[in-house]
Amino acid sequence: MLRKRFVVSLRSLPPLLLLAACTPPAPESAPAPETPSAQASPATRDASGPLSWSDVAADPHLSGQWSGSAYNTNGEPTHAAFGGEAGPAAFSITCNGARIVLARHFADVNEMASDQTQAITLLAPGGDHSFEARPGGYDMPRVVAQAPANDPRLDTLKTSTQGFAVQTAGNVARLPHDDVLARVLNACGA
Repeated sequence: MLRKRFVVSLRSLPPLLLLAACTPPAPESAPAPETPSAQASPATRDASGPLSWSDVAADPHLSGQWSGSAYNTNGEPTHAAFGGEAGPAAFSITCNGARIVLARHFADVNEMASDQTQAITLLAPGGDHSFEARPGGYDMPRVVAQAPANDPRLDTLKTSTQGFAVQTAGNVARLPHDDVLARVLNACGA
């Protein structure tokens, strides 16, 4: 009985092989589009010379999101950082007493242009504002600037719904607007 079943199945094999040979191959599927969280590096570009908002307004935002942390006694955030899920922050703003600390963070010390005093420039639709900055960083390299909390140059962080760009250390990165920025500035008395 087994032998007969085997013979029957061998007899049906040639037509099946012929059918398989005549079937067109399946089309190749297109690769899935990259999602912002899957991007390997943030959208930054060289910025060896001064730029303005009109130069960067069409640039893509960095991949990531804003998050607030370190809250005051009123429950308002005193620190906001922008970064991706898997990596460190690319930019942060912190209330330190009556001063605001702006920091552009770099994953690699080689991304920083030099160890000399330089500037952090905020590029926004309402104007471009520079702050004297210095290199720093304990756990990762960064360029840090400080300003009084009521410095009118910081208002662009509160009001620019189109986002802003940070230019420093030879590159520029565009960041989206978030209400947490105004909350940090307001919590600091700005």
